[in-house]
Amino acid sequence: MKDWRGIVPVILIVLLNTLSVFVNAETSSTPEEIARQTEKLFKHDGFNYPYEGTGKEFILSDNPIFPNLKITSSEEININIDAVTDTLSLSIVPLTTTTVSHTTINIFGLEPFWKDKPEPISLYKIQDGHPEEEFVVDPEGKYSFVQTLDTSHHIYIRPVKNTIYIYGSPGQVIYLKDLGYGSTIYHQIVVGSDGIIIDGIGTQHIGYSPGTGIYLKNRSGVTIRNCTIYNWGYAIHSLGSWYCTYTNNNIGPNTYFGIRFDNASWYNYISYNEIHDAAHGVFLSPNCSNNHVHNNISIRGHSYEGIYLGYTCYYNRLKFSHF
Repeated sequence: MKDWRGIVPVILIVLLNTLSVFVNAETSSTPEEIARQTEKLFKHDGFNYPYEGTGKEFILSDNPIFPNLKITSSEEININIDAVTDTLSLSIVPLTTTTVSHTTINIFGLEPFWKDKPEPISLYKIQDGHPEEEFVVDPEGKYSFVQTLDTSHHIYIRPVKNTIYIYGSPGQVIYLKDLGYGSTIYHQIVVGSDGIIIDGIGTQHIGYSPGTGIYLKNRSGVTIRNCTIYNWGYAIHSLGSWYCTYTNNNIGPNTYFGIRFDNASWYNYISYNEIHDAAHGVFLSPNCSNNHVHNNISIRGHSYEGIYLGYTCYYNRLKFSHF
């Protein structure tokens, strides 16, 4: 039987704009109509909601940005796909039964990256927060690479190279205004060290709609505070990061996610933030448990929901926040 513990809370906390789908439905609505509305609301097409699957071939035929996207793997994998404007995000997780060390990944249908240009442009791959790797799609419109299966990996593919990598010692406070970019920063920030404190006081962190404002992969004990982050696809994206704190930030408007926890991000604290005007406010999925969302000034104005708890997200604490 399917375990619904991580899914049921979604229905209980769907907020404002999406709540009307259930509350305002006429009493004469049939069970089939309610099911159709629910399926439309939570359609996992990699655009409105991340697509997740297990196997060797993955096709996102319903995705409005990458309608011809197909990903194949020479070995069976679990994959989580976000395919949004100018950003393709892949989380690749080896199966517990995997006995091989590598798989070959083929990606087809990347044409939307260069749109009306006569030929493919250079694209950039960021894996697990490491520096960008430049590549060009082959004449057949395919990009192939060998992926290790030693652990889970996260990959971004984007058409621009504009990343700042921040490193420091545990407890060190790093002020964005001191990085040499002035009071306005237009670059994605990758957090490269555990235990550092990133303070955005006196700066604005402005994106170009796609891309990610602040990115953490397998980090612990990081604090993000006093940041104003807007006009990104994802304002903050945390993968497999534990015991991090996000406090006193103004996050919005952004296109897709205010804060997204992904791929086993546990024991994090989100407090005293204003998170507003995105498709999703705080988004946890998959396997993101024991997180604390409390005392936030506002989580509002989102197209879909203020807080989303996805598959295998247990024991998260939500309290004293204004929706």
